[in-house]
Amino acid sequence: MTAGRKALLGSLAALGLLLAFLLRRGGGAPAEEVAAAAIVATPATSPALASRALPPPAPPARAKVAAPVFDFVRVEKEEVCEGEENLVTVGAHTEDGNDALLHYTVAGEAGAQVPVRSYLGRDDKAPPQYAVAFSRNNVATRIALPAWRVKNCRPARILLVTVRMLPNSMAERELTAAVRTLSGEPFTPAWYEWSFGDGSFDASAGPVAVHDYSRLPQKTAFTDLLVKVKALDGAGQSVEGRYPLHIRNVAFDTRSRGTATIFAEPVPRFATLGPEGIVRQKFRLWHAEEVSVRITGATMARLLLPEAPGSAPAPPAPVALDPAALLAFGEIPAGASVEQALEYDFGSDPQVYGVVYQVQGLTASGMQATGEISLLRPPPRPTKENSIPITDPSTEQKIRRAMAILHQDTVSQEDLFRLEREGKLR
Repeated sequence: MTAGRKALLGSLAALGLLLAFLLRRGGGAPAEEVAAAAIVATPATSPALASRALPPPAPPARAKVAAPVFDFVRVEKEEVCEGEENLVTVGAHTEDGNDALLHYTVAGEAGAQVPVRSYLGRDDKAPPQYAVAFSRNNVATRIALPAWRVKNCRPARILLVTVRMLPNSMAERELTAAVRTLSGEPFTPAWYEWSFGDGSFDASAGPVAVHDYSRLPQKTAFTDLLVKVKALDGAGQSVEGRYPLHIRNVAFDTRSRGTATIFAEPVPRFATLGPEGIVRQKFRLWHAEEVSVRITGATMARLLLPEAPGSAPAPPAPVALDPAALLAFGEIPAGASVEQALEYDFGSDPQVYGVVYQVQGLTASGMQATGEISLLRPPPRPTKENSIPITDPSTEQKIRRAMAILHQDTVSQEDLFRLEREGKLR
């Protein structure tokens, strides 16, 4: 047998073994598919083709977050009437060091202390309610609340508390108390006692209070507070209501990413446009760090109106400023705030609707700090030419009464809402 014939027979035998191996792996795939696979696989020994066929590297695996573990669930009362508050307090821990990220919902309300109101269903039973603890990436654990007896009765009166963030404010919240008489003689409060949940207290003749929460330490992702309000009528009768205040801590979030936040809040909250077109506004600046922040730089960016209706405005172009010329201070102490007055001539710059100053700093521990101060062009004062006249006599009467109470030439819708909640426009 010649050498060429031996080589041909060896090649055929090798091809037969390869086909048999592929048939065994393919579980009886059609012959044409096996042949095609063999043809494609033959040149795969080429280094270039082999590297091209490799799958992309898998991303690094994220560490699995452990679910929170509940430590306790405390219920204030073993039995209540329908609609009566029953304070539920919960607490949990994590097994992977994420305690600072813990937050809760109780009966659907956010907070670690929640006054729960229960009502009987058609079967004369109160439906089950749950508490949920959340950790990093919202990994959660849910448990049922302990059952308490809900009686077929109702309290004589209840007090409902609502809270809202004030517009153009970073930390001020407005709290409103509303008394509802369910049975018996109407209850008319003479004054209100407020507990804001952070150790601060106040008293007021009206059902509205404003509190500043800017001094919270912000060492965790969220702060849960329990606001309490007691209404008294001066004759020995009273009613109390509570509200779970759940606050997201911005400084904790930015600190975890390596930056300290400088907060800036206008004082008063809304600026006015002077007759010469100059806006002058004071700002209060503070931070939540335990060390001082030294100011190291500043920039200014003008926010422009679009050149034509419907077109996109030009993007802001920040320019560097000397912080010593912009600010009257060079450092923001820990646990305190500083005030800064700013002004801008919008009258000579009609295409600008706002100016943003960015302040950079450095903490005493070496962390970068940043914050923004926004000075916006106020809307023009209302005139007959730019306003819609009021034709409703009752609304006109409310406006005139509000102007007399506030000693102002004009009043806003917010002024009317606040005075109505305080019962001063009745």
